[in-house]
Amino acid sequence: MLHDDYILFRLYVPLVLTILLAIMAYVHRKQLFRYIYFCNIFCFVIAVVSYVLVMNHPAGQPYSAPWMAAVPFLWLFGIFGGYFLFLVSAFAFLVEMAQRRMLARVLLGIGILFLVLLLIKALFVLFGAIWVMRGVY
Repeated sequence: MLHDDYILFRLYVPLVLTILLAIMAYVHRKQLFRYIYFCNIFCFVIAVVSYVLVMNHPAGQPYSAPWMAAVPFLWLFGIFGGYFLFLVSAFAFLVEMAQRRMLARVLLGIGILFLVLLLIKALFVLFGAIWVMRGVY
């Protein structure tokens, strides 16, 4: 079995988000957004499969096939692409649902507030890093 400290966000969260995206694709009315959901599901499936391949490969041993050298890069693009596309997909889903349901409007407002707070935190960290770097020279 897989034993990793980061298995939650590398394996279990993508699996749960894949199920959530499948439900969103089933519920959503617009065909264009369904393509985004299926691309996102594809990214998460690639990320999960490549994660399992990397974790089951013995450390220090050569790869059994030349294409195995690309698996860590596939995982990297799959996981970051999957999380980014999930944010886009969730926002598109909530905007579409907010036209008809009040709960979706509330969730959309909470999501926008969360993103604004995250941006403020990121700017605080960035300016703090710049302030610390100022004293290095």
